[in-house]
Amino acid sequence: MAALQAAELYAASLEAAGFKVERKINLGATLVAHEALRTGAIDLYPEYTGTGLSAVMKAQGPTEADPEKAYQAVKAFYEKEFKLTWLKPSGVNNGYAMVVRPETAQAMNLKTLSDLAKVAGKMKIGAGPEFGDRRDGLKGMKEVYGIEFGEFRQFAVKGQPAFAAIPFEALAVAPSGKPLEEFAAG
Repeated sequence: MAALQAAELYAASLEAAGFKVERKINLGATLVAHEALRTGAIDLYPEYTGTGLSAVMKAQGPTEADPEKAYQAVKAFYEKEFKLTWLKPSGVNNGYAMVVRPETAQAMNLKTLSDLAKVAGKMKIGAGPEFGDRRDGLKGMKEVYGIEFGEFRQFAVKGQPAFAAIPFEALAVAPSGKPLEEFAAG
């Protein structure tokens, strides 16, 4: 959803500056858009440096916390490996936050990720396809906090939040910036 919004913002900004824009929005996961750019099927797409590090570069080791260092690493890698140029960052941040229903948080005494680590094995998490392998997703949560969920339900519904495809009650935890109650309300 955030990628669709970012793409639309870029397209509208380019149009406002007098450029003709052909939208090819919602191509799929990062690697699909990356390949479309690399082969010339599209001219540009918005990408997060963290996604470039984790999905394209397959970065190992601790996730880079300094945004400028992450940007410089991705920029240099793309130029060397793909002859692609990263423009100056827009300042948009897409950090994950874990969202849990209030009754679950209260019953399991969840306030921090350290609290979550103690009970995650009893929980189901739902997220998009890239979250499982991302260093700022499940992979990093396991390495840093020891968090291992009982079940990971992967969702990919074109153009919709991951939660739209499943009954609200099916999830215990989800990465999002929006409270789960808002999804349940429709």
